[in-house]
Amino acid sequence: MTTDCSPRIGLSLVAVFGLVTASPQPASAGGIITRDVKPRPSFPDNERILHRYFGCYSIYDGSPLDCRFTLDVLGLASPPDVAGNNGGHSHSPGRPLSLNNAPLEYGADANPAPYGVTGSALSTPPRTSAQVKHVLPEVAGRIATDALVETPYGWSCVSRCYTRTSWRFNINYDVQVRELEELPSPGANGPYTRVRAPDSNHLDSVAFFGTRFAIQYLKLVAENYSVLSGKTLSVNDISLLKGGLFDINADWAMPHKSHRDGKDADINRGNIGCDQDHALRLAVDMLLNPVTTPNGNKRSALLCESCKDGTKCRKHVDLEP
Repeated sequence: MTTDCSPRIGLSLVAVFGLVTASPQPASAGGIITRDVKPRPSFPDNERILHRYFGCYSIYDGSPLDCRFTLDVLGLASPPDVAGNNGGHSHSPGRPLSLNNAPLEYGADANPAPYGVTGSALSTPPRTSAQVKHVLPEVAGRIATDALVETPYGWSCVSRCYTRTSWRFNINYDVQVRELEELPSPGANGPYTRVRAPDSNHLDSVAFFGTRFAIQYLKLVAENYSVLSGKTLSVNDISLLKGGLFDINADWAMPHKSHRDGKDADINRGNIGCDQDHALRLAVDMLLNPVTTPNGNKRSALLCESCKDGTKCRKHVDLEP
């Protein structure tokens, strides 16, 4: 006679395995438990940590059991060339699956692979369940994971089983800044255009996403600019469709560090530099409060950034604090 257990598994969440007395059951393959979770990406000085918990418990008295588990972070969910999975990055080699490519953290890991963990529920304190720590990357995208939990000897699975003695979990970490909206393509006579330099690493169609407020403000800035200057505002970058790191050099690193959460936009220079574009400054100042800098000073939400020739030609707008 075997006894059945139910698991507890989680991502700062939990799944539970309990146990009942039962006669031997036939294995029932195919019962894979799938789920998507939507954590935010890590930002500079603000790590985002996801915990996975693995444990098995007796349904008789709730006592913890020493079930075995493996967890593998597989990479991007399939198909990886879809923007919803790759976060808008058309380049793939070297993509970080954790912050600074740090390995998963688990105190009794028997797997040398950086994104693979093998252990048992009672091998680490507090010896009721095992905890695996994953510090999420700065890059948005849908990361696929696969976990297998096996019952201790003499116990069997009670429900939602992968086999008679195991459970399997395919959980995707859909790392993203939630609720970003796309700046719509303007009509033929709209007050703005969307123009980016050719970039095979980040498709144009996924580089114009922002918060609802940022998109509304940008439209109003464009309307004011059109009235004041008679020109069309040419928008370059906002954020990628799921936010996160926007690596303009396709190296999974800075610069462009502020374009993470859909709250800033770059404006193309056109034939006039930022410090000479008085109509744009007025169009911004009419709508947006000054930005408070770290030293407590106030500055316009229009930030003029230096170009390679040293002139203040680049135009950057902080659309939302």
